[in-house]
Amino acid sequence: MNFLATSWTHEQESSHVLLAVLVTMLAAGELGYRAGRRYRTPHEGGRGHFVAVQASLLGLLALLLGFALNMADQRYEARRASTMDDSITLATLNLRSDFLPEPSRTEFKRLLLDYLGSHLGAVTANSADATAQFPHRAERAEALHRRMCEFVRAKVQGDSPVKGAAEMIPALGDSLAIHRRWVTAMETQVPQQILILLFATAVAAAGVVGYSGGLSQHRGIVQSMLLAVFVSGIIFVIHDLDTPRSGVSQSSSQPLVHLKSIIESEMLPHDS
Repeated sequence: MNFLATSWTHEQESSHVLLAVLVTMLAAGELGYRAGRRYRTPHEGGRGHFVAVQASLLGLLALLLGFALNMADQRYEARRASTMDDSITLATLNLRSDFLPEPSRTEFKRLLLDYLGSHLGAVTANSADATAQFPHRAERAEALHRRMCEFVRAKVQGDSPVKGAAEMIPALGDSLAIHRRWVTAMETQVPQQILILLFATAVAAAGVVGYSGGLSQHRGIVQSMLLAVFVSGIIFVIHDLDTPRSGVSQSSSQPLVHLKSIIESEMLPHDS
């Protein structure tokens, strides 16, 4: 399986991105204010043109924020939906394995538990090395899925086909498709160019607002602070939603955890 390389912007901590955007916007606003005071002229001829530029920049910033937030939210929703679909498909696979005779039933459930454990390791990884370890965890989960497929194939195509094994084939195919769709959702991110453009537009908008305050001799500290806080906060949410392997906005893996506990409880009588 090929994995996409993570861009430099997505390798940064979301909290660091928040701090960098907030500080840079405040600095740009202050520099813009001082420049506006220095180059202020008594003539108002170009004021209307400057107000139009300021409004255009703020409108472009709002458009970029909405566009990037929508992209990040779609990827978050895709990961959440894939996790739910995966839990339903694997629960169906576990239910159908109950119709296998022993010892095939126990052998398959052990493979399914190993697969769930490996898959959960990739889903819930949230550490500094999560990005580096993700490909290995995802590949191990897919290798365990191939072992489950080989197990069922041997039971179906053997000299003495095992009853109930053939009914498991559709669920196995569905679970592999869902797993690959989930990996794609984990690897696909908002393009780095859009994030850089968003950052540049936010800084430029803060500078222009500060410059406008300098021209009118009105610092507007509260307005500038609110603009910087809200814009940097939205960029933090976008970045955090877009870094699921290390961010705080991870989709819940509780359905898979619950399924794993169910299978473990079903196997307890056989292990005692």
